[in-house]
Amino acid sequence: DCAWHAHKMAWLPIDPLLLRSIRLLRVLRILRILKFEWARLLRDLIMTLIFSLPPLINVSSMLLLLVFMFAVLGVELFTFVAQQEHINNTRNFNDVGSAMLLLFQCLTGDGWT
Repeated sequence: DCAWHAHKMAWLPIDPLLLRSIRLLRVLRILRILKFEWARLLRDLIMTLIFSLPPLINVSSMLLLLVFMFAVLGVELFTFVAQQEHINNTRNFNDVGSAMLLLFQCLTGDGWT
């Protein structure tokens, strides 16, 4: 009888997004650990991370704006530069997307080794 009801419930029209959200809420059960006194340092660390998110978003958006501005400037100045060893199909200023990728690679030091 129990198997029959489980089979009937499997065909209920439930939105998969709702099921995914419910599963995500199960992950939040780990936050119950923070109620214990010995987890005070962990709680402080998590609260520090949460409080640092707005300034981090501000700095990231400013960096994105600067990279975009220099990408547009690079496209205007260096679009027709001939391809060479380091200026190839993926690293160039032919369009804004490629220019932003190239500038991000320069910011992170990609390809310097």
